[in-house]
Amino acid sequence: MAYSTEWDLSPLLDGKTVDDNLTELNSLVKSFGTHREKLEGISPKNFKNIVEEYTLITDKMVKVSAYAELLLTTKTDDPERMALSGCLDQFCSEAGNKMRFFSLWWKGLNDVEKYLEVLGSDRYNFEHKRAFAEFTLPEKEENIISIKDSTGVSGLKNVYSILGSNMEYELDGETLTYDQLSKKFKHEDSAVRKRAYQVLFKTIAPFRAAYGEIYSNLVRDMASEAKLRGYKSVLSIRNLQNDLPDKAVEAHLQACRESAPLWQRFLKLKGKALGIEMTRFDIYASLSEGSEEYTYDAAVELTLSALGDFSPNLRKAAEEIYEKKQVHVYPKKGKRGGAFCFGVTPGLPPYLMYNYANTLNDVATVAHETGHGVHSQLGRKHSSLSWGHAIPVAETASTFAEMLLSDHLQRKNPSMRRELLVHQLNDFYATVSRQSFFTLWEIEAHKLLAEGKSIDDVSNAYKELLVEQFGDIAFDDIFKDEWLVVHHFFNWPFYCYGYSFGNLLTLAMFSMYKEEGESFVAKYEEFLSAAQTMSPVDLCAIVGADITKKEFWLKGLKVIEGMIDELESIL
Repeated sequence: MAYSTEWDLSPLLDGKTVDDNLTELNSLVKSFGTHREKLEGISPKNFKNIVEEYTLITDKMVKVSAYAELLLTTKTDDPERMALSGCLDQFCSEAGNKMRFFSLWWKGLNDVEKYLEVLGSDRYNFEHKRAFAEFTLPEKEENIISIKDSTGVSGLKNVYSILGSNMEYELDGETLTYDQLSKKFKHEDSAVRKRAYQVLFKTIAPFRAAYGEIYSNLVRDMASEAKLRGYKSVLSIRNLQNDLPDKAVEAHLQACRESAPLWQRFLKLKGKALGIEMTRFDIYASLSEGSEEYTYDAAVELTLSALGDFSPNLRKAAEEIYEKKQVHVYPKKGKRGGAFCFGVTPGLPPYLMYNYANTLNDVATVAHETGHGVHSQLGRKHSSLSWGHAIPVAETASTFAEMLLSDHLQRKNPSMRRELLVHQLNDFYATVSRQSFFTLWEIEAHKLLAEGKSIDDVSNAYKELLVEQFGDIAFDDIFKDEWLVVHHFFNWPFYCYGYSFGNLLTLAMFSMYKEEGESFVAKYEEFLSAAQTMSPVDLCAIVGADITKKEFWLKGLKVIEGMIDELESIL
C-alpha cells in the first residue's frame, strides 16, 4: 500500500478560513466572559456547563493554533507563515487572558467537592490545577506575564528555531540540512562520522554567542518567574506539572547517574563489534549489517504489523492516522528537524512528522511516533482537558511500540539479533543515560547563569558531565558546545528527564508483558486509555508499576544489563 507523504491540515479549520475561525472564537470568548459575575454560589450543574463551554473554546483555539504551527513546521523561513504563527500566538494569549478568571476562581475556591463530583474523568485535571494555587498571581499580573511571554519568550524560541532550521552544512561536497547531517553521525566510516561532527560545530561556531544569549535570557526569564511565584526551583515547576514529588525525580536521576559505568560497558562492546576503539565520534555508528534500506511504505507496514501482533486495537488506532493523511514524511530545506507526534484534540487523529531517510533507525522512528499516536487515539474518549499525557508516561507507548517492532523484525529474521540489540541499546543509551545527564546539566546551567556565570562556564559544566558520563571513553573538546543544538533546552526546559522516566518504565512494563503474556495486553490498553485522568503514580499502578521506589528504576536498569550481557555473549 502506498501511504500519503504530505499531511492534510484542512480538518484543523473546520471548512472555514483562519479569519472566520478567529471571528467565531472572539464571539465565544466574549460570551464566556459573561460568566465572571455568575460564579459566586454557582450550582454544580451550571459549573459543569461552563466547563463544557471552556472545553469547546479550548478545542477550537488549539485547532487553529495547530494549523499555523504545523504550516510553519514545514517551511520555517516563510515570512507569511511566521506572521500567521505570531498572530495566532498573540490571539491565543489575549483570549487566554480574557478567560483566566475561571481558573483563578477555581484555584481560590474553598468548598470544591460538590463540583468535583460532576466532572467525571475531568476530575483529576481540576484537582491537579489546585496544586498550583499557591504559585498563582492575581489576574492582572497573570495577564501581563502571558502577554510578555507571547512577544518575548516565544519570539526568542522562534529565532532559535529559524536559525537552526535554515542552517546549511557543507560536507564532502554536499550541502546538507541538520537532519541530513545527523545521518552521517551513524555512517559506517569513522572518518565520515568525525568530519560530520566537525562540520556541525564549525558551522554553528559563528552563532555561538547568539545561541548563548538566547539561552541565557530564556533561563533568566524562567528563574525570575519562578522566584516571583514562589517556587523552590525551576525544576520544581516541571515536577509539579508532572505531578511528581521532587524527591521522586531526584531518586530517578540518581539511579540513572549511577548507571554510567553500565553504559560505558555497552559502548565499549559496540566498539568491539565495530572493530574500533570507541570514542564520542562513534557512539551512534551503524553496524555494517545496518546498510539495508527500507522504503517509507515498508516502515509503516512493519510498524502496523508489529502493533497488530500485540493487539488488533492498537493496529486499528494506528491505521486511522495514516488513512487520514496526518503525516509529513520527507526532509526539505526550511523544514524543522527531528520527528514528533502532535495531538491536537480528541476529535482528530494526531499529526505525525518525520524526516525519513530509509534507514532502520527511521523505521524505528516511525514506530516511535506511531506509538505516541496510538496513545492519543486510545485516550480520545476523554475531553481535551484530560486527554493528554504527563511527561513521566508520555514516552511509554512510543518506546513500547519500538520494542514490539524489534521483536517483530527478529522473528522475521533471527540473524538480525545482534544488530537489533545494538540498535535498542543505542536508543536506550540516548533516552536513558544521555537524557538524564542532559537534565543534570540543565540543573547546573540554570544554577551557573543565576550566579552570573558566562556561556563558557556553562559549556565547561557540560564538558565535566561528559567526563562523568563516558569515563575513559575519549571525546573531543568540541563536544562541550553540543548543548547549543539540543532544542529541548531552549523550548522545553527540564523535559528531558521524561525520556529516561518513560523508557525505564517501558522496559519494566515490557518485561511484565514477556512474563504475563496475553493477560498483560488488556492492562496495557487500560493504561493507555486512561490518558491523564489520574496521577502518574496511580496510572502506573494499573500495570503493577510503583514509580515511587528506587528499586523500580533499578529493575529497568537490570533489563538493560541483561541486554548488554546478551550482546557480550554474542560478540
